[in-house]
Amino acid sequence: MAAEVLVPEEDRVAYEQVIERWRREAGPDNVVEEHLIQRAAVLSVRLDRIERANQEAREAAAREAVGRWHRRKQAAARKMGQRLMLDPVNVIEELEATAFGCDWLIRHWRRLDSQIRLGSRWDGRDRAWAMAMFGLPGGPPGPDAAEDAKTLWTLAVSVGHEQPVVAGASARHAAPSDTENAPAV
Repeated sequence: MAAEVLVPEEDRVAYEQVIERWRREAGPDNVVEEHLIQRAAVLSVRLDRIERANQEAREAAAREAVGRWHRRKQAAARKMGQRLMLDPVNVIEELEATAFGCDWLIRHWRRLDSQIRLGSRWDGRDRAWAMAMFGLPGGPPGPDAAEDAKTLWTLAVSVGHEQPVVAGASARHAAPSDTENAPAV
């Protein structure tokens, strides 16, 4: 009386293929050899299943590790962004050095852009953000500032008012809210 080999249903087809091939190759001559071929086929199929499970576990662990890394990098970019108003020149440089920092900047530029597209005006906080995201201090540029900085300030101030503000000394005094604190990140 031969013992029947129990194989999980999901492995039945693989087991049948292995045992057929091994019987053909080994050509068992007696019951002992047949038994050994059956046992070896069962173990071979189990090992294959274990290897697949291990591979799936490694892939899941790798996905989780990448997700944790991604979240850490996003948190680092947010933390950097919180320092933007304190040191715009250096923080912008740090943010632009990473993809996560660039994503952070893009999200904040889009927020400012959406206000303009919706017809809203920028307030002092928005202007301060825009200037900081250009790596410039949030207040009006001084008399020795580069012309680009003065022009940018004039444009940023004009976004918040009905009438565009003329460049120069009047631009520095155009908006009473220029020096408002920046919003929390």
